[in-house]
Amino acid sequence: MAKWSLFKKLRVPTTPKGPRTVNIVFGYFFVINYIIGTGFLGIPYSFYHAGMLTSIATLCVVSFLVWSTASWLLEVMARAQALETLKNEQMSNAAEADKDPPPSSSKDPLLIPSRSEGPRFEILLTRKFELTELCQVFLSKWFKIIFLVVITLSSFLALWSFSTVGGSGWSTNLPLNIGPFRICSDGEFHDTLVPSNPGCLASYRFCLFLFALIVVPLSCLELKELGFIQAILGIARFTIIASIILYCLAKLAESPLIEHTIPSNSTSNRSGPIINTTCSGPQASSRNFVLDFSVVGWVLSIPVFTYAQTLHPGIPSLTHPIKQKKGLHWFMAAIFGTTLFCYMTLGIVVSLWFRGNINETASLNWVPLTKPGHHVALRALSYIIILFPTLDVISAYPLITCSMVNNLYQVIMGRDTSQRKHSYDGLILVAMRAVVAILPIVCSLFISNLVYILKYGGLVGFLTAFFFPLALQLASQYKCVRVFGKELAPAAAARGTPLQPHVDTEMEVLKKDGEEGGAELTEGSEDELGREKAGKKGRSPPPLAKAKSLYITPYSIPGLSHPVAVVMTGLLGGATFVIALVSLAYSVELKCP
Repeated sequence: MAKWSLFKKLRVPTTPKGPRTVNIVFGYFFVINYIIGTGFLGIPYSFYHAGMLTSIATLCVVSFLVWSTASWLLEVMARAQALETLKNEQMSNAAEADKDPPPSSSKDPLLIPSRSEGPRFEILLTRKFELTELCQVFLSKWFKIIFLVVITLSSFLALWSFSTVGGSGWSTNLPLNIGPFRICSDGEFHDTLVPSNPGCLASYRFCLFLFALIVVPLSCLELKELGFIQAILGIARFTIIASIILYCLAKLAESPLIEHTIPSNSTSNRSGPIINTTCSGPQASSRNFVLDFSVVGWVLSIPVFTYAQTLHPGIPSLTHPIKQKKGLHWFMAAIFGTTLFCYMTLGIVVSLWFRGNINETASLNWVPLTKPGHHVALRALSYIIILFPTLDVISAYPLITCSMVNNLYQVIMGRDTSQRKHSYDGLILVAMRAVVAILPIVCSLFISNLVYILKYGGLVGFLTAFFFPLALQLASQYKCVRVFGKELAPAAAARGTPLQPHVDTEMEVLKKDGEEGGAELTEGSEDELGREKAGKKGRSPPPLAKAKSLYITPYSIPGLSHPVAVVMTGLLGGATFVIALVSLAYSVELKCP
């Protein structure tokens, strides 16, 4: 039976089985489908009320900060693997020394054979470090508990909101006027826990049942088994986003200066931070929002932009199946470059066309175009765009479920999901995924309006996007300098060779697993040589800024891994968090000038 190992030492099997992999294209769609949720539909609204140029600059800064912290997590994963590799080598060397004791002169580090010429920073296919495990390795068990609570709360609220988006979206657009069912209106989901009309409530819960039939089986599958499904949904996502952009560009090309009279529509069950407005009508349409700057609008736009770019809890799970590990840091740059381009283009063209009539959820601006009198093709496109959020959540639901369950599994079982020791571990994992996938849907049966919960729940994303990556980055750098400076630097100095990071490919690692290793350095020899080297400089271990070879990884972005850059990014992230807290703590209405 599995034992609760929250406060126990992590168990790492020595011969894990390697998982099946996916290529970089499928991995791209995994990450894109995770990050582009329904929250980005509020970006055009934020562009209009904060000012276009201001929003472009803010979105670029937020995207850069979030990309930086995501890259740090890749570095932290590589450092954790290097420390584990060193530990395994020492254990192997100690076992070899017990079998064939070396001569007493081998206490001299020059005569101790070792294949660790430097830290081996790498991310393996056969080992995955979830963020909960990284917190325990580099911070403490209490940070592990705190992070588990944060990520569980954040993921559960996201899944809950996805369920309500699916149920409300389908019940308001599908023709369900049959028997006890009736088509709902958007207004029936406002200011109430569930729709008060029995027919609408029956339709909403029936749609939740249909939603569960789709997402629960998908959530029980392994990520590598979702490759084709995620690719198809990802292509559909880009197609719909392109349709929205092209429609607005075509309308702007026809009549860029006319005053629009498209009626605005109320929104329901948003999945991101909320902004209220009283702006409407021709007065708002004629506002020169391109050059305008609204302090209130800008403050309220920052949580929207950050929420739309949050990816960090899923990084270990989403990158693990990807076969090509060496370029993961540039892979992340491509991901955030894609989302930045999509978000910026969408925000510009949609806000330019709809202007003062723009809705908080961009897809709802197409509701009037579904009415009779419009071209059939336009009505069909409008229905597809309106139903886009439900397609969005179907692709993201299994990914968030997988990420949440992987962290819970690591805490409960004491090992990672890639290291299953028994045949029934797979059944346990599937059962956990099923429970985690079903619970938010059950909650949605009784509470369909999460506007106010998500208004503050979105703040949790700042913790996972800024503060935990910052703490892990600094703590992992310090631990690598302390451990590698003590274990490897003295022997390297005695041999007269500089200590440089050494990174093997995964095939090289597998080939070297059976090769001869050296004996573990004794405490006496470490102290003797450590004093000789450290005495010259008067410090041991060396400062972070002067020990780059002990913590810089192949996944490090030049300049961004420096401790000073990390601290500066943390200060900017802290300022962003304060702004988000202020903006969401008060009920502020945007008013037209």
